[in-house]
Amino acid sequence: MDMTPEQMAQAIIDYIEHGAQEGMKKYGEIMAAADASEAAANQARSAANAPSTSEAICTTQQSWTIAPGGSRQAAGHAMSM
Repeated sequence: MDMTPEQMAQAIIDYIEHGAQEGMKKYGEIMAAADASEAAANQARSAANAPSTSEAICTTQQSWTIAPGGSRQAAGHAMSM
């Protein structure tokens, strides 16, 4: 099959354009995966830096009562907020 120089040039241009389109498609897929990976890493960093439940919201309240015979008894109560 003989091609004119114009047809050959057009075939080369079409080949390059197709390659560029495929390359951009692949680039988009890679960037989407990179964005998802970055979001997951940020979420993991946030979780690692967050205080644990016991550190953040638990306190202890202690009260004293007088037991029969005059001795004191401690009654501790853990409270969650």
